[in-house]
Amino acid sequence: MALLLTLYSAAHFSAPLCMHDMRSETARNQGNGRIDPGQLFLRIPSTDRLREHLRYYTSGTHVAGINRTQAEHTRDYLAAQGVDAKIVEYYPWLNYPVNQRVALFNESTQAVEFEAGLQEDVIAGDSASEDPNNLPAFLGLSASGNVTGQLVYANYGTLDDFRALKAAGVSIKDKVVLVRYGGILRGLKVQGAERGGARGVLIYSDPADDGYCKGKVYPHGPWRPESSLQRGSVALIQVYPGDPLTPGYAATKDAQRLDPKDAKSLNGIPSLPLSYRDAEPLLRALVGHGKIASEISESWVGGLTARGVEYWTGPSTLAVNILNHVDFKTTPIQNVIGRIAGSEEPERAIIVGNHRDAWCAGASDPSSGSAVLLELARAFGELMKLGWRPRRTIIFASWDAEEYGLVGSTEWVEDNIDWIRADVIAYVNVDAAVMGS
Repeated sequence: MALLLTLYSAAHFSAPLCMHDMRSETARNQGNGRIDPGQLFLRIPSTDRLREHLRYYTSGTHVAGINRTQAEHTRDYLAAQGVDAKIVEYYPWLNYPVNQRVALFNESTQAVEFEAGLQEDVIAGDSASEDPNNLPAFLGLSASGNVTGQLVYANYGTLDDFRALKAAGVSIKDKVVLVRYGGILRGLKVQGAERGGARGVLIYSDPADDGYCKGKVYPHGPWRPESSLQRGSVALIQVYPGDPLTPGYAATKDAQRLDPKDAKSLNGIPSLPLSYRDAEPLLRALVGHGKIASEISESWVGGLTARGVEYWTGPSTLAVNILNHVDFKTTPIQNVIGRIAGSEEPERAIIVGNHRDAWCAGASDPSSGSAVLLELARAFGELMKLGWRPRRTIIFASWDAEEYGLVGSTEWVEDNIDWIRADVIAYVNVDAAVMGS
């Protein structure tokens, strides 16, 4: 409701319509035969239609750049509502997983003590967990590499955490660093480790932050189960978002591109995500080595203590190998842009946007927002059938490649920056519109 009212205010509806239509009976003003478009607009959205849209968007893999069908579906649906819609393509530098491995082994004997599964369990009744196209453990825009080193635990991998390790006499140079999700962006964790001389980074979800310490885990509750791993991007979006090779200008097909080694938004060491099930044997390999984590700070102790794990810094005596073989390539991505022209100020616009890509099914983020975007377009389309037009132009934007680092939206903004600076009034983001509990 709040989103609808926001759009109502921003678009500034034209005067009530003099139309005689049975669908508008509940929106008539005090029996005077005139329709209040705002009241009618709020009555149009359908939960059944939202459910249909959500089911469609979550029914298949839609990682950036590899599901043009969903872009075409989105464009065609907008067009069917009377919205002028088109696909706008860009060509960013993206990566995709080829082969990944995390192994704990004895360097002297080469005996493998533990090999991470790097896959999530199939959950009964959850068809998305059975999809053979689900990505393995993978981090967008992570460097490709095959590295080995002793393991060091660095809590959340913040600058303060790395300083605390140094103060405790623990070096991360030439080590593999294990950090928890949380506190800062994952790309900053990798950057901090790289600056300290680390060879690679593993990022896991600790149950103290997202797991059984918080409550019941999925499918019995909302918290992360033991095999679940958090995919994401390690791009340094604080340096610049969007395509790593075209900073400040759009990644069109023929755009001039940086050499990847000169891209300042890319980290230079490999990194992978882990589940807390896969992280547990690694943490156990640290016990008795370095400093016990609680001596640095109690905040360094995670939730695997419930399984008898002690948190230590290391370095371990055993070595950890990270193999992260990824395929980098210039990849076409598809933004969908829809437009309803304003009747009085057509040059001025309100943008309603959401990304469409996801690392997996993406039921909440972003597909709940994609469902909302389509239903908003239908609501406006129903008003247009009655002769209504907004005072200002409304843009519907379905972005691709957001998960890699706000890529689709950034490229479109760079492509339209002068107009956006001059005439765009507001941007309404509907990403993760609905989340269960």
